[in-house]
Amino acid sequence: DAAGVLRKINDHFEYLWEDTGFVTAGYGVYDEASRVLRWACAGHCPPMLYRAASGKAEEVGCSPVLPLVIESLEEVPVTELRLEPGDRLLLYTDGVLDRTNADGEFFGNVRLRDALEHAAAGSPGATEIIASVIAAIDAFAAGTEPPDDQTLLLAAVS
Repeated sequence: DAAGVLRKINDHFEYLWEDTGFVTAGYGVYDEASRVLRWACAGHCPPMLYRAASGKAEEVGCSPVLPLVIESLEEVPVTELRLEPGDRLLLYTDGVLDRTNADGEFFGNVRLRDALEHAAAGSPGATEIIASVIAAIDAFAAGTEPPDDQTLLLAAVS
């Protein structure tokens, strides 16, 4: 229960940290038998899905609720999508999107999508895809320091 897990974590964090800011989170459950991913998010970046059949990537449409620790989460929408063999699901933090170049431009969703499409073409392994996306981010930033953490996680469907 993706929504239930986020509600439980939120309740626990509210108990621990009464005077903190907030925490973004995403949580997914993948049913290998049906190939269905159930994804819920609380203020976190939506995953980017690369479809092997089309060679295209897109953000997973999800209806986020407020980040955790701000208020109780009564309803948390869950997005369901079917994954096919060869698909790749990229999870990332906002520090990836917020990486800037010397002109102050953000790396952003479009560049991330393009980098994932380029990296995943030809069905390389997850390590190679992540390395290629990181290289695209670094090339764009051209030596500027990241303002925030940059985390990438890739799930490959077989």
